[in-house]
Amino acid sequence: MATHPTLDLRFAPELRARLENFLASITDYEPTLVLMKGRRLPYSAERWDYGAYRPEHVELVRGELQRAGKRLLFIADGVVVAIPQSHLLHELKGRTLDVARNGSILVSDAAEA
Repeated sequence: MATHPTLDLRFAPELRARLENFLASITDYEPTLVLMKGRRLPYSAERWDYGAYRPEHVELVRGELQRAGKRLLFIADGVVVAIPQSHLLHELKGRTLDVARNGSILVSDAAEA
C-alpha cells in the first residue's frame, strides 16, 4: 500500500459527516475524495468543493502530476484526499474545512474552528 504525505488540514464534524455519506453513496466503484476550487456559475466567486474520483481517474491524474514533480494524494485528518490543483495547497495547509450557511465549503484557520 502506498503511503501518502500528511496534509495539515482538518474537517469539521458536519462536513466530515457529509463527506462520509457522499462517499458511502457511491457503490459502483471505490471512490477517492477530491477537493477542487472553481466556479459553479459564470459570475460566482471561486470556492472549494468536493467530489470523487474513480480509481482509473486517480491513476491518470496522479501520473500527469508525477511527471510534473507534484503529488495528487494526501492524508488529511485521517482521510485519503486527492487535490489536483497543487498550486492551491497553501490555501488548505493549517486550515479547517466546514460547511457554511449556504452549504458551500468554508475554509478557516484551524484555531477558529
